[in-house]
Amino acid sequence: MKTSISFNPYQLYSKIIFSIVFIFILALIGRLLLSPMHIDNIGAAYVLFVFLSFGLILMLIELLLLPMGVTIDDISGLLELKFIFRNTQTIYASEIKSYGSTIITTKTTKYDGILLHLTNNDTFLLSDFNLKDYRPILKFLQDSKITHLEKEQFRFFSYYRQSAKLF
Repeated sequence: MKTSISFNPYQLYSKIIFSIVFIFILALIGRLLLSPMHIDNIGAAYVLFVFLSFGLILMLIELLLLPMGVTIDDISGLLELKFIFRNTQTIYASEIKSYGSTIITTKTTKYDGILLHLTNNDTFLLSDFNLKDYRPILKFLQDSKITHLEKEQFRFFSYYRQSAKLF
């Protein structure tokens, strides 16, 4: 039986909307900084430009590296991870070394999830942060008798640094 899990709409749409808004504001600040007009608080404009650029880069990295959909095929024992800007990745149960429970903490919310470790040392985050509901994946892993590690600490920068190697 195939089960499809879609993206977390709040996370995806907010990242897209904020990215568009940040690009617009960065364009306005850039135009202001490059104009021949005299600006009294040019230092503040540069600081704002840097912070907005950093936020935009982080949102685009999340859109690039986090799976935004998963299809589970219990019969053939595979997971298909779907990304926005990357090709779909097919993972067979035999390629999964282990998984560990984790919690993703943002300023206002805690999201439960799992870190999926493959035999080729790749790691994927599958959680309520980026997916609508990750629990069918957990059931698939338990039914496939994949080794469960205890709770793992999740760090965004470590995950992104490791995920960038997948290109």
